[in-house]
Amino acid sequence: MKVKFLYLLCWIYLVQSGQAQTVTFTTLPANGQLYPRTAQSVGLIGIAGLVTGNGAQRLSLVVTRNDLPFRYQQLALAFSANTAPFSTTLTIPAELAQFRVLVFLHRSTDSVLVADRQRFVAGDAYVINGQSNAVAYYSPPLYTYQSDYIRTFGVFTGSDLYNPADTLWATGNTSTRTLVGTWGMELARRLVDQYRIPICLINGGSGGEAIQVFNARNAANPMDLSTNHGRLLYRVNKAGLAGKINAYFYRQGENESSGWSAGWPMNFDRLYQNIRTDYPNLRRFYLFQIHILGGTNEQTGVFRDYQRRISATQPLIRSYATVGTMAYDGVHFGVEGHRQTGLELARIVGQDFYGSPRKFNRQMSRKYTIVQ
Repeated sequence: MKVKFLYLLCWIYLVQSGQAQTVTFTTLPANGQLYPRTAQSVGLIGIAGLVTGNGAQRLSLVVTRNDLPFRYQQLALAFSANTAPFSTTLTIPAELAQFRVLVFLHRSTDSVLVADRQRFVAGDAYVINGQSNAVAYYSPPLYTYQSDYIRTFGVFTGSDLYNPADTLWATGNTSTRTLVGTWGMELARRLVDQYRIPICLINGGSGGEAIQVFNARNAANPMDLSTNHGRLLYRVNKAGLAGKINAYFYRQGENESSGWSAGWPMNFDRLYQNIRTDYPNLRRFYLFQIHILGGTNEQTGVFRDYQRRISATQPLIRSYATVGTMAYDGVHFGVEGHRQTGLELARIVGQDFYGSPRKFNRQMSRKYTIVQ
């Protein structure tokens, strides 16, 4: 992937007058971008910049929805010292529709296309982190579902170095680079299908790691790309989702079943405070209570109980038990288990964010029909 621009320079030469016109965009949609929806269930699409060089009278914006006309707007240019600033905010509904904007620069009866941005949507954004059961990737033919309305941003690297130039939007889970994870996709699939809203998932998981890997934070530079926390936060902020993440899903602890189990609660407290600091306006933190494992450390039961009980003292946290999930091999889960997890989480998230009635108790029922 290439560098996403901070300032996009479009050089336009209008030869009729022998003058050069420069259009500099400081704000412009990215191809495939998901804009976080507001309380009014719309996305706010900013377009702004500067025109340099006299001669042009206006800009026009042609907006389409699913390739059909949606909106048209003209921006008059007022020049001072050979420059004219422009700025506007478009609104698009949060729905299963893809939008496109074409920006034209007009001089007299002539016009030239200066920007074309496609496939942007408005919807909700979530973050996933943790060990391999958070990564949960199965490649085709084991798992093949994809959707134009499930997006991700940047590149999944696990514990590897992150290239700061990797700042493009993409359809989720099309490869390991755009990994969302199987249960993440199943969760998003059901939210998209039931509530008709596009979903962004950014997965920062890293298999096999201890919790100290996830709670390491550089206070002087929280987006430090040498840390797991920094890499994930960098992707979130570069996506324009700072302060706009609905919920953080954290699934980790298998490492400590044969490691430092007694230290897990203390280390989780540090991780949770990091999340509260760097993810303002977070509305929910979903903590997975790990399954029973064959680790040798007797303290595993202590921190599993902590994972269960913490929601009583931290109202933002909602615990999710994984005992009883299908296709469990003692450490990991097969595709059926991840489908089940996605289904159950969609019910929980539906209650918390989309007004779904609280009528399902997963501790009372284990009969499912898994949609393939």
